[in-house]
Amino acid sequence: MSCCKLRRGRRARLLLSGILALLPVVGTACGAVRPPATVSEVADIPLIDAHSQVSEAVDPAQVIALMDRAGVQRTILSTNGRMRPGELVAFASRYPGRIIPAVSPRIKQRGFEEPWFLERQIRMGGFGAIAEVLIYHAQKGNRVPLITTDLDGPQVATALGYARRERWPLILHIEFGAAGRQREVLMRQVGTLLAQYPEQPFALIHMAQLDPSHARSLIATHGNVYFIASHANPIFAARGKGREPWTSMFSPFGSGLSADWRELIVEHPDRFILGFDNVYPEDWGEFYLSQVALWRSALAALPPAVAHAMAHGNAERLWRLPPLPVQDARTRSGRAEGEEPDRVIVPVLSDCRGPAGVTVRGVEQAGGATPQKRRGTERRPADEPCRRLALQADPRPSQSVILATCAAAEAAGHPIGDAVPRVVPTIRPVIRRAALSAS
Repeated sequence: MSCCKLRRGRRARLLLSGILALLPVVGTACGAVRPPATVSEVADIPLIDAHSQVSEAVDPAQVIALMDRAGVQRTILSTNGRMRPGELVAFASRYPGRIIPAVSPRIKQRGFEEPWFLERQIRMGGFGAIAEVLIYHAQKGNRVPLITTDLDGPQVATALGYARRERWPLILHIEFGAAGRQREVLMRQVGTLLAQYPEQPFALIHMAQLDPSHARSLIATHGNVYFIASHANPIFAARGKGREPWTSMFSPFGSGLSADWRELIVEHPDRFILGFDNVYPEDWGEFYLSQVALWRSALAALPPAVAHAMAHGNAERLWRLPPLPVQDARTRSGRAEGEEPDRVIVPVLSDCRGPAGVTVRGVEQAGGATPQKRRGTERRPADEPCRRLALQADPRPSQSVILATCAAAEAAGHPIGDAVPRVVPTIRPVIRRAALSAS
Protein backbone atom coordinates (compact mmCIF):
# COMPACT_ATOMS: atom_id res chain seq x y z
CA MET A 1 0.00 0.00 0.00
CA SER A 2 1.29 3.48 -0.82
CA CYS A 3 0.26 6.96 0.12
CA CYS A 4 -0.14 7.91 -3.54
CA LYS A 5 -2.34 5.03 -4.69
CA LEU A 6 -5.12 3.28 -2.81
CA ARG A 7 -6.71 0.11 -4.02
CA ARG A 8 -10.31 0.61 -5.08
CA GLY A 9 -13.23 -1.25 -3.63
CA ARG A 10 -12.10 -1.42 0.01
CA ARG A 11 -14.61 -0.67 2.65
CA ALA A 12 -14.23 2.74 4.26
CA ARG A 13 -13.62 1.31 7.71
CA LEU A 14 -10.77 -0.84 6.41
CA LEU A 15 -9.30 2.18 4.69
CA LEU A 16 -9.17 4.06 7.96
CA SER A 17 -7.76 1.09 9.82
CA GLY A 18 -5.07 0.68 7.20
CA ILE A 19 -4.09 4.32 7.27
CA LEU A 20 -3.91 4.37 11.05
CA ALA A 21 -1.81 1.22 10.88
CA LEU A 22 0.86 3.00 8.85
CA LEU A 23 2.97 3.75 11.90
CA PRO A 24 5.84 4.15 12.19
CA VAL A 25 6.87 3.52 8.59
CA VAL A 26 5.09 4.08 5.29
CA GLY A 27 6.03 3.07 1.77
CA THR A 28 5.52 5.60 -0.97
CA ALA A 29 4.92 5.37 -4.66
CA CYS A 30 8.36 6.85 -5.13
CA GLY A 31 9.76 3.38 -4.44
CA ALA A 32 11.23 4.10 -1.01
CA VAL A 33 10.24 4.19 2.61
CA ARG A 34 10.45 7.75 3.86
CA PRO A 35 12.50 8.06 7.05
CA PRO A 36 11.53 10.41 9.86
CA ALA A 37 12.94 13.89 9.70
CA THR A 38 14.74 13.22 12.98
CA VAL A 39 15.00 10.33 15.40
CA SER A 40 13.76 10.60 18.95
CA GLU A 41 13.10 8.17 21.72
CA VAL A 42 10.04 5.99 21.84
CA ALA A 43 10.96 4.53 25.22
CA ASP A 44 13.85 4.81 27.64
CA ILE A 45 15.38 1.49 26.70
CA PRO A 46 19.07 0.85 25.91
CA LEU A 47 19.92 -0.69 22.55
CA ILE A 48 22.80 -2.91 21.47
CA ASP A 49 23.50 -3.55 17.80
CA ALA A 50 24.78 -7.12 17.89
CA HIS A 51 26.37 -7.04 14.44
CA SER A 52 27.45 -4.29 12.08
CA GLN A 53 30.44 -3.62 9.84
CA VAL A 54 32.65 -0.65 9.09
CA SER A 55 35.13 0.00 6.31
CA GLU A 56 37.88 2.49 5.68
CA ALA A 57 35.33 4.63 3.82
CA VAL A 58 33.40 5.42 7.02
CA ASP A 59 34.57 8.02 9.49
CA PRO A 60 34.60 6.40 12.96
CA ALA A 61 33.37 9.65 14.46
CA GLN A 62 30.30 9.38 12.23
CA VAL A 63 29.54 5.93 13.64
CA ILE A 64 29.57 7.24 17.20
CA ALA A 65 27.56 10.32 16.28
CA LEU A 66 24.88 8.18 14.64
CA MET A 67 24.80 5.82 17.60
CA ASP A 68 24.30 8.82 19.87
CA ARG A 69 21.47 10.18 17.74
CA ALA A 70 19.77 6.80 17.59
CA GLY A 71 20.29 5.95 21.24
CA VAL A 72 22.36 2.85 20.48
CA GLN A 73 24.68 2.35 23.43
CA ARG A 74 26.89 -0.43 22.03
CA THR A 75 27.72 -1.94 18.67
CA ILE A 76 29.50 -5.22 18.04
CA LEU A 77 31.53 -4.17 15.02
CA SER A 78 33.69 -6.00 12.51
CA THR A 79 35.90 -4.82 9.67
CA ASN A 80 34.88 -4.59 6.06
CA GLY A 81 36.66 -3.53 2.90
CA ARG A 82 40.29 -2.54 3.48
CA MET A 83 39.98 -1.63 7.14
CA ARG A 84 42.58 -3.47 9.20
CA PRO A 85 41.79 -5.25 12.47
CA GLY A 86 44.24 -3.05 14.35
CA GLU A 87 42.42 0.07 13.18
CA LEU A 88 39.17 -1.31 14.53
CA VAL A 89 40.72 -2.06 17.93
CA ALA A 90 42.21 1.43 18.05
CA PHE A 91 38.82 2.91 17.21
CA ALA A 92 37.16 0.89 19.99
CA SER A 93 39.79 1.94 22.51
CA ARG A 94 38.85 5.58 21.96
CA TYR A 95 35.24 4.78 22.90
CA PRO A 96 35.43 2.20 25.67
CA GLY A 97 32.20 0.36 26.24
CA ARG A 98 30.62 1.66 23.03
CA ILE A 99 32.35 -0.44 20.35
CA ILE A 100 32.95 -4.18 20.82
CA PRO A 101 35.44 -5.27 18.12
CA ALA A 102 34.75 -8.60 16.45
CA VAL A 103 37.40 -10.72 14.76
CA SER A 104 36.64 -11.30 11.12
CA PRO A 105 36.74 -14.81 9.58
CA ARG A 106 37.02 -13.17 6.14
CA ILE A 107 35.40 -16.04 4.29
CA LYS A 108 35.35 -15.47 0.58
CA GLN A 109 34.60 -17.70 -2.39
CA ARG A 110 37.64 -19.87 -1.73
CA GLY A 111 37.18 -20.05 2.03
CA PHE A 112 39.49 -18.45 4.58
CA GLU A 113 42.30 -16.36 3.17
CA GLU A 114 44.65 -17.94 5.70
CA PRO A 115 43.93 -20.24 8.67
CA TRP A 116 46.13 -18.10 10.90
CA PHE A 117 44.16 -14.91 10.22
CA LEU A 118 41.77 -15.49 13.12
CA GLU A 119 44.53 -16.46 15.50
CA ARG A 120 46.51 -13.33 14.69
CA GLN A 121 43.51 -11.14 15.50
CA ILE A 122 42.79 -12.94 18.76
CA ARG A 123 46.43 -12.66 19.87
CA MET A 124 46.26 -8.95 19.12
CA GLY A 125 43.80 -8.59 21.98
CA GLY A 126 40.95 -6.16 22.42
CA PHE A 127 38.33 -8.28 20.65
CA GLY A 128 35.11 -9.41 22.27
CA ALA A 129 33.29 -11.29 19.53
CA ILE A 130 33.60 -13.11 16.25
CA ALA A 131 31.84 -11.80 13.16
CA GLU A 132 29.45 -13.75 10.95
CA VAL A 133 30.55 -16.84 9.06
CA LEU A 134 29.08 -16.83 5.55
CA ILE A 135 27.50 -20.22 4.88
CA TYR A 136 25.12 -19.29 2.09
CA HIS A 137 25.25 -15.69 0.90
CA ALA A 138 23.33 -15.12 -2.32
CA GLN A 139 24.72 -12.85 -5.00
CA LYS A 140 23.87 -9.19 -4.41
CA GLY A 141 24.03 -7.55 -7.80
CA ASN A 142 27.54 -6.54 -8.79
CA ARG A 143 28.66 -5.94 -5.23
CA VAL A 144 28.82 -9.41 -3.73
CA PRO A 145 29.10 -12.73 -5.57
CA LEU A 146 27.52 -15.97 -4.46
CA ILE A 147 29.43 -17.22 -1.40
CA THR A 148 28.98 -20.73 -0.04
CA THR A 149 30.87 -22.53 2.72
CA ASP A 150 30.43 -26.13 3.77
CA LEU A 151 29.02 -26.31 7.29
CA ASP A 152 30.99 -29.54 7.74
CA GLY A 153 34.20 -28.07 6.31
CA PRO A 154 37.43 -26.87 7.92
CA GLN A 155 36.55 -23.18 7.69
CA VAL A 156 33.52 -23.49 9.96
CA ALA A 157 35.40 -25.89 12.25
CA THR A 158 38.18 -23.31 12.67
CA ALA A 159 35.82 -20.45 13.44
CA LEU A 160 33.79 -22.63 15.79
CA GLY A 161 36.93 -23.71 17.62
CA TYR A 162 37.91 -20.11 18.36
CA ALA A 163 34.33 -19.19 19.32
CA ARG A 164 34.20 -22.05 21.81
CA ARG A 165 37.62 -21.22 23.20
CA GLU A 166 36.76 -17.56 23.72
CA ARG A 167 33.16 -18.31 24.79
CA TRP A 168 31.67 -16.21 22.00
CA PRO A 169 28.44 -16.93 20.12
CA LEU A 170 29.05 -18.02 16.54
CA ILE A 171 27.01 -16.05 14.02
CA LEU A 172 25.96 -17.99 10.94
CA HIS A 173 24.87 -16.22 7.78
CA ILE A 174 22.48 -18.57 5.99
CA GLU A 175 19.92 -17.27 3.52
CA PHE A 176 17.48 -20.17 3.53
CA GLY A 177 14.99 -18.20 1.45
CA ALA A 178 17.50 -17.75 -1.37
CA ALA A 179 19.11 -21.18 -1.12
CA GLY A 180 16.64 -22.94 -3.42
CA ARG A 181 17.41 -26.64 -3.71
CA GLN A 182 20.12 -26.40 -1.07
CA ARG A 183 17.66 -25.25 1.57
CA GLU A 184 16.78 -28.69 2.95
CA VAL A 185 20.41 -29.82 2.98
CA LEU A 186 21.43 -26.68 4.84
CA MET A 187 18.59 -27.11 7.32
CA ARG A 188 19.69 -30.65 8.12
CA GLN A 189 23.32 -29.54 8.51
CA VAL A 190 22.32 -26.71 10.84
CA GLY A 191 20.27 -29.12 12.94
CA THR A 192 23.21 -31.49 13.17
CA LEU A 193 25.60 -28.68 14.16
CA LEU A 194 23.25 -27.36 16.83
CA ALA A 195 22.79 -30.82 18.29
CA GLN A 196 26.51 -31.61 18.21
CA TYR A 197 27.45 -28.55 20.30
CA PRO A 198 24.49 -27.99 22.65
CA GLU A 199 26.46 -25.67 24.97
CA GLN A 200 27.64 -23.40 22.16
CA PRO A 201 25.29 -20.52 21.25
CA PHE A 202 24.67 -20.07 17.52
CA ALA A 203 23.04 -16.87 16.25
CA LEU A 204 21.35 -16.87 12.84
CA ILE A 205 21.73 -13.42 11.36
CA HIS A 206 18.95 -11.81 9.28
CA MET A 207 16.57 -14.31 10.92
CA ALA A 208 18.11 -16.77 8.42
CA GLN A 209 15.32 -15.70 6.05
CA LEU A 210 12.97 -18.02 7.94
CA ASP A 211 9.28 -17.63 8.67
CA PRO A 212 7.85 -17.90 12.21
CA SER A 213 6.93 -21.57 11.91
CA HIS A 214 10.45 -22.68 10.95
CA ALA A 215 12.00 -20.45 13.62
CA ARG A 216 9.62 -21.91 16.18
CA SER A 217 10.61 -25.43 15.16
CA LEU A 218 14.32 -24.69 15.60
CA ILE A 219 13.71 -23.04 18.98
CA ALA A 220 11.64 -25.98 20.18
CA THR A 221 14.30 -28.49 19.12
CA HIS A 222 17.51 -26.66 20.06
CA GLY A 223 18.21 -24.66 23.19
CA ASN A 224 21.27 -22.98 21.67
CA VAL A 225 19.83 -21.24 18.62
CA TYR A 226 19.23 -17.49 18.54
CA PHE A 227 18.00 -15.05 15.91
CA ILE A 228 19.41 -11.63 15.03
CA ALA A 229 16.70 -9.39 13.61
CA SER A 230 18.83 -7.48 11.10
CA HIS A 231 17.36 -6.80 7.65
CA ALA A 232 13.96 -8.13 8.77
CA ASN A 233 12.05 -4.87 8.49
CA PRO A 234 10.15 -2.99 5.74
CA ILE A 235 12.68 -0.16 5.55
CA PHE A 236 15.43 -2.54 4.50
CA ALA A 237 13.09 -4.47 2.19
CA ALA A 238 12.00 -1.27 0.44
CA ARG A 239 15.58 -0.38 -0.43
CA GLY A 240 15.96 -3.66 -2.27
CA LYS A 241 12.50 -3.27 -3.86
CA GLY A 242 11.56 -6.74 -2.67
CA ARG A 243 14.10 -8.55 -4.81
CA GLU A 244 15.54 -10.54 -1.91
CA PRO A 245 13.50 -12.98 0.21
CA TRP A 246 14.31 -11.31 3.52
CA THR A 247 12.18 -12.22 6.48
CA SER A 248 9.52 -9.65 7.30
CA MET A 249 8.87 -9.45 11.03
CA PHE A 250 6.44 -6.58 10.66
CA SER A 251 2.79 -6.35 9.72
CA PRO A 252 1.98 -5.62 6.06
CA PHE A 253 1.62 -1.93 6.84
CA GLY A 254 4.92 -1.85 8.71
CA SER A 255 3.33 -0.42 11.85
CA GLY A 256 4.52 -3.06 14.28
CA LEU A 257 5.53 -6.67 14.63
CA SER A 258 3.27 -9.16 12.92
CA ALA A 259 1.10 -11.27 15.20
CA ASP A 260 3.06 -14.48 14.56
CA TRP A 261 6.47 -12.94 15.25
CA ARG A 262 5.22 -11.03 18.27
CA GLU A 263 3.77 -14.20 19.76
CA LEU A 264 7.00 -16.11 19.22
CA ILE A 265 9.16 -13.35 20.70
CA VAL A 266 6.93 -13.05 23.76
CA GLU A 267 6.99 -16.83 24.25
CA HIS A 268 10.78 -17.02 23.84
CA PRO A 269 12.20 -13.60 24.76
CA ASP A 270 15.65 -15.06 25.38
CA ARG A 271 16.12 -16.12 21.74
CA PHE A 272 15.91 -12.85 19.83
CA ILE A 273 18.64 -10.24 19.45
CA LEU A 274 18.56 -6.76 17.99
CA GLY A 275 21.01 -6.06 15.18
CA PHE A 276 21.25 -3.92 12.05
CA ASP A 277 24.28 -5.17 10.10
CA ASN A 278 25.34 -1.96 8.43
CA VAL A 279 27.59 -3.18 5.63
CA TYR A 280 28.16 -0.35 3.16
CA PRO A 281 29.18 3.26 3.83
CA GLU A 282 25.73 4.52 2.84
CA ASP A 283 24.18 2.33 5.53
CA TRP A 284 25.68 4.63 8.16
CA GLY A 285 23.21 7.49 7.83
CA GLU A 286 19.50 8.19 7.75
CA PHE A 287 18.89 4.62 6.60
CA TYR A 288 20.30 3.40 9.92
CA LEU A 289 18.44 6.00 11.98
CA SER A 290 15.13 5.08 10.35
CA GLN A 291 15.54 1.41 11.18
CA VAL A 292 16.45 2.16 14.78
CA ALA A 293 13.37 4.37 15.11
CA LEU A 294 11.19 1.62 13.68
CA TRP A 295 12.57 -0.97 16.08
CA ARG A 296 12.21 1.39 19.03
CA SER A 297 8.54 1.68 18.24
CA ALA A 298 8.15 -2.09 17.89
CA LEU A 299 9.99 -2.75 21.14
CA ALA A 300 7.85 -0.20 22.97
CA ALA A 301 4.78 -2.30 22.11
CA LEU A 302 6.24 -5.44 23.72
CA PRO A 303 6.03 -6.30 27.43
CA PRO A 304 8.88 -4.43 29.14
CA ALA A 305 10.86 -7.53 30.16
CA VAL A 306 10.61 -8.92 26.62
CA ALA A 307 11.62 -5.61 25.06
CA HIS A 308 14.67 -5.26 27.30
CA ALA A 309 15.74 -8.82 26.59
CA MET A 310 15.69 -8.33 22.84
CA ALA A 311 17.02 -4.76 22.89
CA HIS A 312 20.10 -5.41 25.01
CA GLY A 313 19.73 -8.13 27.64
CA ASN A 314 20.32 -11.13 25.41
CA ALA A 315 23.40 -9.55 23.83
CA GLU A 316 24.77 -8.73 27.27
CA ARG A 317 24.25 -12.30 28.42
CA LEU A 318 25.57 -14.09 25.34
CA TRP A 319 28.61 -11.85 24.76
CA ARG A 320 29.16 -11.38 28.51
CA LEU A 321 28.92 -7.59 28.37
CA PRO A 322 28.40 -5.38 31.42
CA PRO A 323 24.68 -4.61 31.85
CA LEU A 324 23.63 -1.22 30.56
CA PRO A 325 21.75 1.16 32.87
CA VAL A 326 18.11 1.38 31.93
CA GLN A 327 17.86 5.13 32.51
CA ASP A 328 19.54 7.79 30.38
CA ALA A 329 19.32 5.51 27.35
CA ARG A 330 19.62 8.35 24.87
CA THR A 331 22.49 10.77 24.38
CA ARG A 332 21.03 14.00 23.20
CA SER A 333 22.93 17.25 23.01
CA GLY A 334 21.24 20.55 23.63
CA ARG A 335 18.72 19.26 26.20
CA ALA A 336 18.90 20.84 29.62
CA GLU A 337 18.97 18.59 32.65
CA GLY A 338 15.45 17.71 33.71
CA GLU A 339 13.93 18.92 30.45
CA GLU A 340 11.16 16.70 29.15
CA PRO A 341 12.28 15.09 25.85
CA ASP A 342 10.03 14.71 22.83
CA ARG A 343 8.39 11.43 23.71
CA VAL A 344 7.62 10.12 20.24
CA ILE A 345 8.50 10.99 16.73
CA VAL A 346 7.27 8.87 13.86
CA PRO A 347 7.63 8.84 10.11
CA VAL A 348 4.35 10.02 8.64
CA LEU A 349 2.26 9.59 5.55
CA SER A 350 4.37 11.53 3.10
CA ASP A 351 3.76 12.35 -0.52
CA CYS A 352 6.32 11.99 -3.28
CA ARG A 353 7.81 15.40 -2.58
CA GLY A 354 9.61 14.22 0.55
CA PRO A 355 9.26 13.21 4.17
CA ALA A 356 7.57 15.07 6.96
CA GLY A 357 7.59 14.51 10.68
CA VAL A 358 5.87 15.66 13.80
CA THR A 359 6.46 15.14 17.49
CA VAL A 360 3.88 14.84 20.20
CA ARG A 361 5.05 18.14 21.62
CA GLY A 362 4.72 19.78 18.23
CA VAL A 363 1.17 18.52 17.80
CA GLU A 364 0.22 19.70 21.27
CA GLN A 365 1.56 23.17 20.61
CA ALA A 366 -0.11 23.37 17.21
CA GLY A 367 -3.45 22.21 18.61
CA GLY A 368 -3.33 24.38 21.69
CA ALA A 369 -3.36 21.42 24.06
CA THR A 370 -1.49 21.34 27.34
CA PRO A 371 1.50 18.98 27.16
CA GLN A 372 1.19 15.82 29.18
CA LYS A 373 3.60 15.41 32.07
CA ARG A 374 5.26 12.02 32.23
CA ARG A 375 5.02 11.61 35.99
CA GLY A 376 2.60 14.39 36.85
CA THR A 377 -1.13 14.40 37.46
CA GLU A 378 -2.01 16.62 34.52
CA ARG A 379 -3.44 14.37 31.81
CA ARG A 380 -5.24 14.88 28.52
CA PRO A 381 -8.74 13.49 28.05
CA ALA A 382 -8.78 9.91 26.78
CA ASP A 383 -10.02 10.94 23.32
CA GLU A 384 -7.68 13.94 22.91
CA PRO A 385 -5.22 12.15 20.55
CA CYS A 386 -8.19 11.06 18.44
CA ARG A 387 -9.51 14.60 18.35
CA ARG A 388 -6.15 15.94 17.22
CA LEU A 389 -5.99 13.39 14.43
CA ALA A 390 -9.58 14.11 13.37
CA LEU A 391 -8.79 17.83 13.29
CA GLN A 392 -6.38 17.18 10.45
CA ALA A 393 -9.20 15.76 8.35
CA ASP A 394 -12.06 17.94 9.54
CA PRO A 395 -11.60 21.42 11.03
CA ARG A 396 -14.72 20.91 13.17
CA PRO A 397 -15.02 17.20 13.84
CA SER A 398 -18.11 16.03 15.64
CA GLN A 399 -17.80 13.86 18.71
CA SER A 400 -19.05 10.89 16.68
CA VAL A 401 -16.25 11.36 14.15
CA ILE A 402 -13.68 11.62 16.96
CA LEU A 403 -14.98 8.46 18.60
CA ALA A 404 -15.14 6.66 15.25
CA THR A 405 -11.48 7.49 14.64
CA CYS A 406 -10.44 5.89 17.91
CA ALA A 407 -12.81 2.95 17.49
CA ALA A 408 -11.46 2.13 14.05
CA ALA A 409 -7.89 2.32 15.28
CA GLU A 410 -8.66 0.07 18.25
CA ALA A 411 -10.46 -2.42 16.00
CA ALA A 412 -7.40 -2.58 13.77
CA GLY A 413 -5.19 -3.30 16.77
CA HIS A 414 -3.38 0.04 16.52
CA PRO A 415 -4.52 2.35 19.32
CA ILE A 416 -3.35 5.85 18.64
CA GLY A 417 -2.05 6.63 22.13
CA ASP A 418 0.31 9.58 22.09
CA ALA A 419 1.66 9.07 18.56
CA VAL A 420 -0.37 11.33 16.27
CA PRO A 421 0.55 11.36 12.58
CA ARG A 422 0.36 14.38 10.34
CA VAL A 423 -1.56 13.63 7.18
CA VAL A 424 -0.87 15.05 3.74
CA PRO A 425 -3.75 16.59 1.74
CA THR A 426 -4.20 13.56 -0.51
CA ILE A 427 -4.94 11.37 2.51
CA ARG A 428 -7.01 13.83 4.54
CA PRO A 429 -10.32 13.37 2.66
CA VAL A 430 -9.97 9.60 2.82
CA ILE A 431 -9.73 9.70 6.60
CA ARG A 432 -12.70 12.05 6.78
CA ARG A 433 -14.92 9.85 4.60
CA ALA A 434 -13.88 6.71 6.44
CA ALA A 435 -14.51 8.28 9.85
CA LEU A 436 -17.89 9.58 8.83
CA SER A 437 -18.97 6.22 7.41
CA ALA A 438 -17.89 4.49 10.61
CA SER A 439 -19.84 6.92 12.82
